[in-house]
Amino acid sequence: MTTAAVHASSQLDASDRADLRPLRSLANIRPDEVACIEGILFGMLRDLCYGLHLEEGDCVRCRRTSRTTVILEVADGRRVVLDQDWARFISIGRCDPAKRGRRGRCDGQVRGVA
Repeated sequence: MTTAAVHASSQLDASDRADLRPLRSLANIRPDEVACIEGILFGMLRDLCYGLHLEEGDCVRCRRTSRTTVILEVADGRRVVLDQDWARFISIGRCDPAKRGRRGRCDGQVRGVA
């Protein structure tokens, strides 16, 4: 890292540092983990997810993973199966009521979640 880069990174305030947190992929979700869909990288993938009623801002619980698929449970109790190759292009984060999706889903309210 150059001296200029070190100096620039030391000038970041706390809110800027929060934006630099590492991204997590849905492909790396663990069974029983609850997460918020933060971003869907490609339009074609966004269309596929929309057809499955899965959108940015939705809160999901991982039911099972394998080498080839991720099985998610969404807020209304439905199960959604995604190919791992697609899941790697979907970013996830913690469920947070302040980051509600269009349908108001990212509030930690997945069936069975306290």
